[in-house]
Amino acid sequence: IRLPEYAVGNSPLAVVLTRLRTDPLERWRSDPEPTLRRRFTVDTARSVGVTVTLGLDERADDATIDALMGTSGAVSDRRLVGDPASRGSSATDGDPSTAWTTPFDDVVGATLTLPTTGPVQEISLQQPVDDRYSTITELDVTDATGTTRVAVPKPDATGTSTVDLPAPTTGSTVSLAIAAIEAHTTTDRRFAEQSVLPASIIEVTADGISRTVATTPVGTGCRDDLLSVDGTPIALAVDAAALHDLATEGSTTVHPCDSVALPLGVGTHDVESMRVGGVEVDRAVLTDAVALAPAADAAVVVKSSFSPGIGPLVGVAYDSPNNRVLVYPDFSTDIVRYSPAGVQSGEVTLAGAPT
Repeated sequence: IRLPEYAVGNSPLAVVLTRLRTDPLERWRSDPEPTLRRRFTVDTARSVGVTVTLGLDERADDATIDALMGTSGAVSDRRLVGDPASRGSSATDGDPSTAWTTPFDDVVGATLTLPTTGPVQEISLQQPVDDRYSTITELDVTDATGTTRVAVPKPDATGTSTVDLPAPTTGSTVSLAIAAIEAHTTTDRRFAEQSVLPASIIEVTADGISRTVATTPVGTGCRDDLLSVDGTPIALAVDAAALHDLATEGSTTVHPCDSVALPLGVGTHDVESMRVGGVEVDRAVLTDAVALAPAADAAVVVKSSFSPGIGPLVGVAYDSPNNRVLVYPDFSTDIVRYSPAGVQSGEVTLAGAPT
């Protein structure tokens, strides 16, 4: 997107660039702008500081978000769109308030892959007990030797079923793919169509299944793969605190790794962002790092005067982009003068060279 051109001159400058995006939970919509691409023009050479707002790519796959957040455990091949808390690791974290949840409609075939420390034969599966979810009735269990379809008994009052496998699993992982469900539906709010509600696993436990391990995110240091100006990468400091904010708040504010101001010459400049490793750029702000010197005072003064039928001409301002003096009438008896340079000895002295 090319921004409108403005005659900025020596006025303070802030260029605020915000990526158009949608609520990631709205499964039928995608961001109008997956990345930020902007072009703008300045008419005065200047140096700017850079402030960047990063967002968590909440539609990134489980493995990408787990790697970013320092989590290891089960991963799914799909989940509730735009909800990182519904990823596979939530099914093995020992927390009954979290769960792996599939998307709407695309339920059958959804697969949860679990790392194992030994053979698995008896699996305890806990599902939500209410009509807001579809209920899993069959699973395809895959290990190093192949795939076996097993029935999932009707959940008890706590939502728990015990699934017995015909033989212990082998290999370092076991995958549970949803093969059949007791479907519950809802009316889609857009077109009043019937949609199949998601299935969900609150917890899956068994001897031999590894539990989710959550560690404190480790900062990735200087990342130069997220933002560039005029084709030159800008290295951004993404530390542990920034990753913590991404995990808990969904966004964080970062700055370049070095404190050197970015020079912008007269002319056109391009700002582009990338979406990498579960991180996306939501906003980039370029602001003057060093104030530009004001124009020299001109030998021009504006004195209070009176015009019949109008009143005292007392409101004064200098419009520097257009190089003109603006004078506003004031019908009060008290003469008050306004100017960037203030009032001196009953006269208003203006900076610049007004015409």
